[in-house]
Amino acid sequence: ALAVGSRTPLAPGIGLISIVVLIWAFQTQRPRMVSLLAAFTFPLAIAAVIYASYNYARFGSPTEFGFRYQLTSYNLYNDLDQTLSIAYVPPNLYKTLVNPLERRETFPYIFPTRWSGPEWLTNYHPGFYLTFSESITGILVSSPFFLLALLSLFKKRLDLRWALLVLAFGTLGFFIILQTYFFIAMRYLLDMTPTLTLLAIIGFWHGFDVFKNKKVYILIALLLLTYTLALSLLISFSGNLELFKIHNPEHVQQ
Repeated sequence: ALAVGSRTPLAPGIGLISIVVLIWAFQTQRPRMVSLLAAFTFPLAIAAVIYASYNYARFGSPTEFGFRYQLTSYNLYNDLDQTLSIAYVPPNLYKTLVNPLERRETFPYIFPTRWSGPEWLTNYHPGFYLTFSESITGILVSSPFFLLALLSLFKKRLDLRWALLVLAFGTLGFFIILQTYFFIAMRYLLDMTPTLTLLAIIGFWHGFDVFKNKKVYILIALLLLTYTLALSLLISFSGNLELFKIHNPEHVQQ
């Protein structure tokens, strides 16, 4: 409930999680299904009433969260109906997953890029979509450790089955809504990073069982983890280098 209040786009993911909880209660907790579902849905219902009342008090509509009233670079009040579209999925998928890094000869050597897509996708301009809006590095390029999340779904442990389904469907819901937005930004990935990180960590440890503690797996997994951590630190600096130059030039020089 608090997640949706903090970030409205999380609602589809929370909805998918709720469906998993409903199925879990129906299949495994029938004797106390009603009380469990009541305990789960009551806070959501209370929050929905509170948010709707708050929105109505502010904007005269229970479903208006104030998105259209944001003071930003674009007139969202007039173009709100164009902010979400399936047409934005192809370029967003490219930027989210495989948009490459830019390599330079000076420290920190690697920089996130606004767009480095193939020509056929570069010339794809659906409606309101902002192709060159913000720099971003694809998850598979910068954070391959997340690939280990797939291991969490391979040879699933029965005692983790429902927890993994909740995490997987939650991540899927957060991921899908991001791909339909009129531009993708690295900070938006924070919506799905918590659940995806949990899946990756579970997958990492589960891999020791799947691959029977083989040294090859251990080496590959640790290399992916080291690469992901090192690249994340470098990108956090290079992605904000201009701000560092303005506010802390001594730090940049050092």
